[in-house]
Amino acid sequence: LLASGRFRKEDTSAALRDRSQLTFTGKVSAPTVSADRKQLAYFTKECSGADCRFAIDVQDVGSTTTRRVLEGATAAYSMEWSPDRRNLMMNGTISGRYGTYIVSALGGAARFVTSGAATFYAGGDSLLVGPPPTPDSTFVVRIAGLDGTVRDSLRVPGPGIQLASLVSVPGTSRIVAMVIQPPRGLWQVFERT
Repeated sequence: LLASGRFRKEDTSAALRDRSQLTFTGKVSAPTVSADRKQLAYFTKECSGADCRFAIDVQDVGSTTTRRVLEGATAAYSMEWSPDRRNLMMNGTISGRYGTYIVSALGGAARFVTSGAATFYAGGDSLLVGPPPTPDSTFVVRIAGLDGTVRDSLRVPGPGIQLASLVSVPGTSRIVAMVIQPPRGLWQVFERT
C-alpha cells in the first residue's frame, strides 16, 4: 500500500527454467522422486482386456534404464520413498488385500503393513502405523521398526470416522495426522514426546 492509498503493482511472474524429461513411455502414474533427487519411482499399468495389473519401476534421474521392483498389484494409489532410499511405501491392492505395503528398492516381495495410513519415520528406519479405517474417539498410532516390531505408540484424538493420513516432518520429532470428521478433515500436529 502506497502513501497515496493506492496499491502498488507487484511482480508475480514466474521464470521457467530448463526442464528434463525423465520418462518416455507415457504409462507413468503417481511418480515420486527420492529426497536426494537421485531416483524416480512410479507405477506402470498393463491391461489385458478388463484385467489390469500395476508394477513399480525405479530409475536413476538422468537415465532411461528402469528396474522393476514390484509386479502384479491390482490397484495402485500412492507411493513414497524412505528418506534413506532403501524402501518404498505404496498404497494399493496386492493378492486381493488392500493396504499399505513396504517394497524394497532392490525388489522382492512386498510386505503388508496396515490397511490404514502409514509413513516412514526417524530417517527411514522406523514406521508410523495407523489403525484400520474404523470410526473411533481416539486413534492409536504404533511406532514400529521396519520389521514390524512395535516399540511405542501415541494417541491421536478424534472423534472421526478414520485416521486418514500420517506425515513425519523431516528433521524433527513432529508428526502430522489427519482425522476424517465429515464433511472435512482435521489436521493435527504432534510432538513425539
